[in-house]
Formats: sequence, structure tokens, C-alpha cells
Amino acid sequence: MEWKHFMEVEQFSIDDQDEMLDHLYKHMFMVAYAKMKNRSDALDIVQESWVKILVKLETLRDPKKLIQWSKVIVANTAINALKKRSPYVVSLYDEHMSIEGLDVDLYMEDKLLKQTIYESLGILDEETRKMMICKFYYGWKDQQIANIMDMPIGTIKARIHRAKIRLKEHLITEFGSSAYGS
Repeated sequence: MEWKHFMEVEQFSIDDQDEMLDHLYKHMFMVAYAKMKNRSDALDIVQESWVKILVKLETLRDPKKLIQWSKVIVANTAINALKKRSPYVVSLYDEHMSIEGLDVDLYMEDKLLKQTIYESLGILDEETRKMMICKFYYGWKDQQIANIMDMPIGTIKARIHRAKIRLKEHLITEFGSSAYGS
């Protein structure tokens, strides 16, 4: 389905089309900015996403889900851009977007947990923090981290293990042992 045809099928007036596109753009920009944390990069992601959306529009099965579908494309484009940029640049607030719906309680609990862990990473030295991010946010294997950081794999494993213990102790001290099953 072409964009022009999509707009005709929905029988929008020109003003409605402009309003819908503006609304869609704002949603796309918010997602891109949340991922990139930078206005210029977010604008680049939105532009790249527009191209993907226009090329793949015929794959959209339900036109009513255009906004949600676009948000997923923007989020994936931003994540891919962050992965290409550097092995050390990550978005710790990588919320999973569901097209069908969202359980607000689970979402808020997950966001709070991620924020707490992110803040707790501040107690670690920069090198260990990078190891933890690569391991647990990127899902890299220890050998990949060792290769990138030019360190023996045993050093990587030991530092990650000690960092996990240190983070757990910090979180227990901060929030109490009942929150962590100790």
C-alpha cells in the first residue's frame, strides 16, 4: 500500500493529513529522543525511520496501528544506531514497546528498577561499569568483552563477579535485605 493510497483510503482531508503526519512525527521524535538523548541524533533517526516506513508501508497490516508500528521502527533504528556508534554507548532506559498494550504497573516497576540499577552502577569504576553494561545490557559474551577491552578473559570474569557482589551489597544496604531475598 503506497502512502498516497493509504491517505486516500482513510479519506482524510488535507488538514487531517497534515495533523496526522504532525502527530506521527511528534511520537516518532519522542521515541528517538528518549533513545538517543540528543536532539540532532534524534532528528537523524526520525528521518531514517521515515524512509523505512515509506519503503515498508505495504507490510503494515492494520492502518490503525500506524503510530505504534512507526514507534517500533524508530526504536529499532535508534538501537541499531547506538550499536554501530560504539561498543560503550548504550541506552539503559530501553523500554520495550508493545503494540497491543502495556501493563502500567509492570512498566513503572521495570523503569524504576532500571533507574535504580543505573544509579548503582555509579559506585563502580568506569572500566568495570563498561564491562557490566556490555555484559548485561548488550548481552556480550565474556570473550567479546575481553577482546574489546584487550584484557584476559579471567580478569573480565573476576571483575564482573566482584561487581555483581558489590552491587548486590550496595542495593541491600540501600533498600534492605527483604527486597533481595537474603
